[in-house]
Amino acid sequence: MTISAEDVNKMIDDKIKEACQPGGTIHAATHTGDKNDKRKDGIAGILSMKGDRMIPDKFENEVKSGTLFRHWSEEVKSYLKIIDGASMMLVNIAEKNPEKKTDKDTVKEYLTGQMQTMEKDKFFIEYFNKFDQDIENVYVDVMQVKDEQLHTLLMYMLTGEAKEMVRNVSPSGIEGWRILNHRWNRKTQFGATQIAEMIRTITPAKNVEDVYGKINQLERLHLELQKNLGEDIVNGQSVKVVYGEAFKKADLLKVVNEDFNIQLKKEGKELETMSYQELVDKVQSYVRINAKGKSSRYWNVRQRRQHQHELRR
Repeated sequence: MTISAEDVNKMIDDKIKEACQPGGTIHAATHTGDKNDKRKDGIAGILSMKGDRMIPDKFENEVKSGTLFRHWSEEVKSYLKIIDGASMMLVNIAEKNPEKKTDKDTVKEYLTGQMQTMEKDKFFIEYFNKFDQDIENVYVDVMQVKDEQLHTLLMYMLTGEAKEMVRNVSPSGIEGWRILNHRWNRKTQFGATQIAEMIRTITPAKNVEDVYGKINQLERLHLELQKNLGEDIVNGQSVKVVYGEAFKKADLLKVVNEDFNIQLKKEGKELETMSYQELVDKVQSYVRINAKGKSSRYWNVRQRRQHQHELRR
């Protein structure tokens, strides 16, 4: 396939137009002395160049959002590393001790510790070098600029309960991130309690199509719950606590729709002796059988109702 001179010129024009847009190479080269450049640094600059297209889905709480905070927070960190790596230093400050409220002394302790250790946080090094290794200027920028910027970004990424929590600690993004971790990501048995509550509040499937999604959601939560369960002492030895199959089976019976529940409970003793995986296989088999016949049953029922309506007339 040959390309005409007109096509080539059009391609060149398109590339030039793209480079002239904010974020393009020509735009960057010709706007270095713009008085508004400071306003476009960091988070504000990336968002002004449509960086918000990469932003994670808004988080409300683990139950309503349908995702664990730990998973959502990892997405946020990945996003921050792309748009504004310096903000990750504030995240690390907040996560150092989620049990303790943060303030200016928390920031000072972190910066002092980084200056004294040989194993420095790479995000601290990035921030430190940005201010020509002047630790006082780093502290001033964190407290007067970056902390509030992080708070603004969190407010943009949250909704409902989580947003109100962060709003209440305005304007500190460090404290905002800390309280979110304190609420949903503490490395204690509280985490397992949170996940167990999410399992308890899963609503039953409304129809055949909904069952697979409920099973997948339940299995993800079972895995997370097992990771968060602690240990117990049995005969003087430390033993990992295991979420038993009987509990998993009971959870599964709660989330399948009522028709399946009725059929499964007819299994009686066979149901009791099934492993959890055998029960999952049986539910999936029911889904496949019912999904195939759903369309024809729907039309048969509809035709009967239309016929009955005509007879009444």
